Amino acid sequence: MQLAVLLILALTAPFFLWFPERILGIPYILEEAVKVFLVSYFPAGLTLKKKVILAFCLGIIFSLSEQVLYLFNLGSFGQALFFQRLISVGLMHSLTFGIITISGHKNRKGLIVGFIVASLIHYFFNHY
Repeated sequence: MQLAVLLILALTAPFFLWFPERILGIPYILEEAVKVFLVSYFPAGLTLKKKVILAFCLGIIFSLSEQVLYLFNLGSFGQALFFQRLISVGLMHSLTFGIITISGHKNRKGLIVGFIVASLIHYFFNHY
């Protein structure tokens, strides 16, 4: 049950974040904060390996639903860029989910470090 809720939240989060991201202009902070929230609710008793696999899967799901929002702008940047973005964004979200997961594996304070590192990666990904 808990895994199903995590999957649904990862799938729907980009849709709920779209408007606040447009208003505040800090998608890298908002999206990484949601990831910290999701990681903090991983089922107890999972090994680090299973947590990282779950984080990778949630990152892919998160990025796929985010891409739905970019489909509305497909005409402005073209199909080739869409597929390039699909792959690169999927890897970035999986990487940042993994960083947050690994950093918070031993204790919750590590989630803060993971959040900062993931936010910086996301920021540089978006701007360079």
